[in-house]
Amino acid sequence: MLREAAANTPVSGPSGHSPAIPPGAPDPPVSLYSRVHGDTGPHLLLIHGFGTNGHTWDRWLPSLSEDHRVHLIDLKGFGASPKPRDRAYSPLDQAFLVKEWIIREGLGNLTLVGHSVGGGVALLSAVMLMEEDPGRIRGLVLIASTGYPQAISSYLRFLGRPVLGPIALRVLPKRVVVRVAMRRAYHFPDRVSEELVEAYARPLLRANGRYALSRSAAQLVPPGITTLSSRYGEVGNPCLLLWGSHDPVVPLWVGQKLAGTLPNARLEILPECGHMPQEEEPEAALGKVRDFLGGLPGEPGSF
Repeated sequence: MLREAAANTPVSGPSGHSPAIPPGAPDPPVSLYSRVHGDTGPHLLLIHGFGTNGHTWDRWLPSLSEDHRVHLIDLKGFGASPKPRDRAYSPLDQAFLVKEWIIREGLGNLTLVGHSVGGGVALLSAVMLMEEDPGRIRGLVLIASTGYPQAISSYLRFLGRPVLGPIALRVLPKRVVVRVAMRRAYHFPDRVSEELVEAYARPLLRANGRYALSRSAAQLVPPGITTLSSRYGEVGNPCLLLWGSHDPVVPLWVGQKLAGTLPNARLEILPECGHMPQEEEPEAALGKVRDFLGGLPGEPGSF
């Protein structure tokens, strides 16, 4: 079964939360675009990374949906989700929206799977849910995940400039911009899929898509990240950390540091792979994820 929807009830931005989590910029209600694959089994929520959308998981969906209810969302500003000009595009802003989406959808027995910035969003969402409703989360899979302050490339710094970033995205050929970025992220550039290039370039044809990408680039490192990262140890759920050995975007030391901080995590490294394991080495990466999901404790729940 495939169900596609934008949540009927708008999901608000960060407000009214625990003072332990610093607030992000206020934003108007946002309805995240979502789709569901599969009819039975525990829930999986797949969260894409910067500059991509739910299509990044296309190679995994046939397998995962055989025995899971697989939820894909497009983060605010990406894919088919709204792209308001409210400046609230940091990972913390995104995590509030994801956390509230999970609660409003009534999901439990849930494993969060996040790639790159989406991994950071998944981890922050898990911290928030540990405060509000810790029983919902079954496990986490963090793939080349952000989580600590790190160097930002000159390309992303330029993209994040409030005027020049959107202008450059308007003037430059969209498919070329996306293709070059993907080839830099892959260890084997010839594996870049033209179908994915098209899927990621399409939102940049509109001004609001270019604005959202630029604002997201400018806010990749949220305020208070050091304070936020000190709370990762509260997430005691089983966690798989999956990294490519040649990741040029989020270096391996981030995964190693997360492995030393999260109390129930293990780090798996894919040799000869870059920043996009689910696209560049889909079978090998899926095998690692499948092994992890099969070892999660507890029986599949009903909600």
